[in-house]
Amino acid sequence: MLGPRGGETSHYHAFLRISELLRSAPTDGPHPGAERWNPAYPVLRNPTLGAGDPAMETVTDAAARAVMKLFNRAYFMALQLMAQHFGECPDAALRRSDLMNAAIDMMTGLMRPLAELLVTMPSGRRGMTAGPSFELPEEPMAVSRPDVARRGIARRLDDLAAECGKHPVVPARVGEMSAFWADHFRPPGR
Repeated sequence: MLGPRGGETSHYHAFLRISELLRSAPTDGPHPGAERWNPAYPVLRNPTLGAGDPAMETVTDAAARAVMKLFNRAYFMALQLMAQHFGECPDAALRRSDLMNAAIDMMTGLMRPLAELLVTMPSGRRGMTAGPSFELPEEPMAVSRPDVARRGIARRLDDLAAECGKHPVVPARVGEMSAFWADHFRPPGR
């Protein structure tokens, strides 16, 4: 994807640019003897809600686990909305699709603030924070009937908004965004 000046704006290219900036950043504090600058949160390596996988670290803190579940549901919804868009109209303009616009809002309005919150929450392991796990509760798939798909999308987003409201650490805007899109996809008169 090209940006306004013709440069790449993909996630991959953004991460490469961030990596370049971090590698070139000074690592010493502003004064001799000052604490070294560390640009990362002390997030567990491969945080997970599950247990038993030696390549992953289980988050045990109850509050962080609850937020991780919300993040995973928001992640599922972003993918579900994209799958539905491509299932219904694979050749349609992405910018004119309410499904794709909602998917982008899931990423920026739900996933981002939840991820930013997670990296500040205790993981249950001393000195380490939780983080997003990107675990899917089920496989996102397009539904063949758009009316049925939108009812299901609205129901899931209503449930997600309600669950967000139960956790005082979750920014109100996260649940509000979910509720907004639930209303958008809800069939008229329901």
